[in-house]
Parts: sequence; C-alpha cells; structure tokens
Amino acid sequence: MAQKKSSTLLFLVAMVSTGTFLLFPSLASAASVNLAKTGQSTCYNQTGVVIDCSGTGQDGEHQIGIPWPDPRFSDNGDGTITDNLSGLTWLKDTECIGRSKWLDALNSVNALANGSCGLTDSSVAGDWRMPNYLELISIANLGVTNSIAWFNSFGFTNLEAYGYYSSTSAVLNNSSIKGFNFSARFSGTYLKSGGYQTWPVKGVSTGPAKIWQTGQTSCYGVTRDSVIPCTGTGQDGEYQAGEPLPDTRFVDNADGTVTDNLTGFIWLRNMNCFGPRVWQDALSDANNLADGACDLTDGSAAGDWRLPNPLELTSLVDFSKGAQMLTTGHPFTNYALNGHWTSTSYMTSTNHAYWGGPATHGVYVYLPKSHETAGFSWPVRGGFVIDEPEEVFADGFE
Repeated sequence: MAQKKSSTLLFLVAMVSTGTFLLFPSLASAASVNLAKTGQSTCYNQTGVVIDCSGTGQDGEHQIGIPWPDPRFSDNGDGTITDNLSGLTWLKDTECIGRSKWLDALNSVNALANGSCGLTDSSVAGDWRMPNYLELISIANLGVTNSIAWFNSFGFTNLEAYGYYSSTSAVLNNSSIKGFNFSARFSGTYLKSGGYQTWPVKGVSTGPAKIWQTGQTSCYGVTRDSVIPCTGTGQDGEYQAGEPLPDTRFVDNADGTVTDNLTGFIWLRNMNCFGPRVWQDALSDANNLADGACDLTDGSAAGDWRLPNPLELTSLVDFSKGAQMLTTGHPFTNYALNGHWTSTSYMTSTNHAYWGGPATHGVYVYLPKSHETAGFSWPVRGGFVIDEPEEVFADGFE
C-alpha cells in the first residue's frame, strides 16, 4: 500500500568528486518533534497468526516514524552508550544502581560520576539523571521477542527482566511513579517504596527523533499528595528535560479533526465515536473512516486514517495531569473513560495488542485482541513516511 507523505525529508549529501548533490529522505516539518518507529514490521491477525501486511492498517504495514539509525546504539568505550536515534547517552551497566527505593535511586543517580559504575567519561555528579518516562520508553523495541538479547547486542550489560523507574511521578497517586519493563516490553505504575531498577541517562535529546517534555513541572515525595520543592531532587519536575511543548498544543480545525502542534498529527476530534471494540474492529473503524462519519467534514477518504501505534497515543498525554491526561483547554469531545487500541501487536503473545493513551494514566500495556469492553478506536492521520530519494543539482554543477 502506498504511503502518503505528510512531511518532506531532506538529507543533503555533497558528492564532491562529481559535483552532484543527492537529496535523500529527511524531515522538514512544522511539528516540534518527529516520532520514531516502534520497531514492529510484521503483521498478525486477531488470533496472532502472521499475515501479509497489505491493507491491514497495522503498525507493521504503515511503520510510521523516523527510521532507526544503523547502528541504533554506539558504545563509547567509557562506560556509556549513545542512542543514535534520540542523541541521549545511557549508562552501559544497567544494574549498577541496583534495586532500591525510588528516592534512594534518585540520590544514587544524582551522585553518579567518573570512576563509578565502570565510567571513564569524565562526568561529574549532577551530569547524570534518572530518565523521565518519555526518555525511558524511547529506547524500547516493540518489534522483538527477546528485548534483553537485543540490548546486549549493542554492549549493554546486566539488563534485568524487571521494572525500571522513571523520574516522572504518577500525579493521580504520587506515591507511585511511571516505569517500564524492558523484558516484557510494557509500561506501568510502580510504588516509590518498592525496589525497582534504575537506568541513568545524560545529555540533551538532539534527534533525529527528539524526546519532548512530559509536561510535569512539580516534584513529589513518597507519600500521596506530598508536593515538595524541586531543587536538587533530580526529578522530572526539576529537569523538565526534552523539547518544549508548544504554547498552543491542540488546534480545532472545525471539520471534526484536531491538529497536535507537537507532532503535526491530525486526530479525530471525537475520542469515542465507535464505542468499545475488539481489536480487528478497531482497525477496521480507522481504515474505513472518511468524510461524513464521526462528524467529519474534512474531505478525507477511506485509507487516510489509521489506528495509532503506542508512541503516537502516548504523545498526546500530559503527565502533569492526574486524570483525563490531556492539556487543559483541549478541543476533543466524548472523552473515553477507558483506553484506546493501538495498531501494534504484542510480540510475546501476538493474539494480544497494545492498549493505552490518556485514559490509562499515560502508560501502555497489552490486552487480548478479543477483549471488547476495554478498547476504543481513536483514529489518527499524518506522520513521517519516507519516499524514494531524488537526485538534484546544486547551483554551478551539472
């Protein structure tokens, strides 16, 4: 199925010997950030059997997002590994901080420096931080069955089949935090008093797939409703790491659609046009959506819309909110009180698919594709798609 190109990609490479300039696919977009691919490239039916992707509308067919660099990660030979997709640098030894309570882990990361955890990178205390939730999930690969082996192939060591903390509190109950399990490849909410792993990060996300701010600006203690000063905590609310959020996040296009100025994606204004659905029906809802349905007057045709992947759904979430986690003043209607299906199958058990979004407190988990009462359809269109490269000539060259 041909992909529509919603952004123009531009990598200019000078061929000095011939005087030729090649125009390779690259991105020039009004959006603040450009999301990456999830890593999934295969399609599965409702029962989990591999099928041809054409016409399915699944993540494996569309593969929307910035392509992953090759290699995805680079070992810097100093105890650190850089993610070439986001530009962030991660601690190579993923277990060095060890399982601990959240506040203890924050303190350990804040003190991390050259000479500890195998580091010879000249870093000093304060250079490292506990990743926020969006930084943490940015390194997940949703297209493999053995995530630990995949990370090990790039030189990471001691990755555990266990949950990892982020620095982003769960505002609804801020005695908990957002976290991610890389072995099981789903996110969740963990008690701060629990004993989970920590994977330190440093640097600024330079892209090509930049990480954006979570929206969280406050800092929290370990008991519910305990707001504390941010200075020196190392929490998400102190660093507010990532690309700044647009002043006007969402624009109502007055045609049944809403544009997200962070990503440039266009979303259906009605968050719950179709009601609860099994996964295959949710895919069909999105694939067949067109002008005249769901209050649309946008001229769209069947095939323009798709079911979002987990990263696209997560991009909508405002982590400063405790419930109904969308930016204040958003124009969406018919807020679904349960989560939305994604187009991405769960690789460990492919008769399951990921489910998440603002109504799930910003995390994504997996559900049986046959589950009807919990899943809703929320179609999206737009996104980053690569076209074939073109050849152009710079001035003065033939």
